[in-house]
Amino acid sequence: MQNKDYPQFPYKVTTEAIDPYPTTIQAHIQKYHEALHYDQPIKPAMIRDLEDLIKKYPDLPTLKNHLQMIYKKTGQFDKANATLQEIVIQHPDYMFGKLEWAANLMNEGQMEESREVIDFTREMNEVFPEREIFHISEVVTFTLNTIRYYVLNHDFDRAEQYLDRLRLLAYTHFPTSQHIVQLEKMLVIERLKHNMEQLSKSIKEMRKVEATFKIFHGLGEEPPQFQHPEIEVLYKYAFDIPHEEWLAIQAIPHESLLNDLSTVLADSQRRFALYKTKL
Repeated sequence: MQNKDYPQFPYKVTTEAIDPYPTTIQAHIQKYHEALHYDQPIKPAMIRDLEDLIKKYPDLPTLKNHLQMIYKKTGQFDKANATLQEIVIQHPDYMFGKLEWAANLMNEGQMEESREVIDFTREMNEVFPEREIFHISEVVTFTLNTIRYYVLNHDFDRAEQYLDRLRLLAYTHFPTSQHIVQLEKMLVIERLKHNMEQLSKSIKEMRKVEATFKIFHGLGEEPPQFQHPEIEVLYKYAFDIPHEEWLAIQAIPHESLLNDLSTVLADSQRRFALYKTKL
């Protein structure tokens, strides 16, 4: 199963194992995978078994990656970080290790450092040009982090584009649907926070301008003629316009409202030039 089933990605995607695990540990790998992605309980014996397997197969970074994920899921964050560092040092080309390292840097607010590990503004096949085909689990993890990168950088439209890609994967990859719910919540919260910050900045700027606006009104110059007399409240109240006056302005037809607002803008420029000559 390759790219024909996932046309939203500009590279080949497969659900088949690219580098099959030794048959002796395949059942173990499946058990850890289900415990991590299907909310099954993780018992201490499972961790001990995995640690023993790592000693037996030290060259398999997948085992260490499952261990660091289990540590993280069970709240053993120091052990998780130590295991991740071990993966990055001992297996520098292991994709999941690099992805997790970049994600940790993003969590700490180190966006530039994260981008030095993996540049999530590029497509997966551009970051890993030596690869022609990617496993669906690799694609999901890369896309998850790409979405988080764009959300944290307030590029919400790009984040939505990659979230749409992920939604298409959810039909054939159940764990993806769980991640989508979390990402949708993150996107809503971060977008709301960003909009509130922008609104707060705008209000502060409006307060700075208000005093200057009132000075313009004191120049002895009459407002221009408007198609709609409701616009004159902009000269009377500055930014403290009563709610009923706002409703009257909002009821003005769109095209003629734009014409009157253009007149206000031109008059403001004229008043500013006149004010400067009086300084």
